[in-house]
Amino acid sequence: MVNMNNQMRKIISNENNQKCDEKMHEFLKGIINKTKIIRDCVIYDDEGIDESDVDFDSVLKMVGDLTGYEVNCNEFRYEKNKIITYSYLNIANDLNNMLENKYRNRKFVIYVCVGDECIEIRFHTYRETEGSWLDEDLNKYNKPILCFML
Repeated sequence: MVNMNNQMRKIISNENNQKCDEKMHEFLKGIINKTKIIRDCVIYDDEGIDESDVDFDSVLKMVGDLTGYEVNCNEFRYEKNKIITYSYLNIANDLNNMLENKYRNRKFVIYVCVGDECIEIRFHTYRETEGSWLDEDLNKYNKPILCFML
């Protein structure tokens, strides 16, 4: 499933559907290499978080559910001017493939949002009981955004 708002649809229609360049691929690989499971969540961790140090009761009060926790821990920005050849769909697809290769038996939702100077990439495990993090109607958001899940 690929869902995108009208702003992203305009950008995607102008793309040449090129693969991610090597720098983007390495950036995504670096993210994957620093992920681990914490309380059934795939979390980016570059600080060596110990699960016993996380106050999940407080965290879940702030973010609502495990999806909210994951998506807030897994937020990355990449400067648009550093992307030589790009495809926002391919970025989402590559990240999804890397996550699914590392964490088999899980499905992921990947978000790519285009800002003025950078793209924002977020992801979370798909849970049927929680669904996607964002509203299904992506036209509610004022920036180009896509939601990707296989």
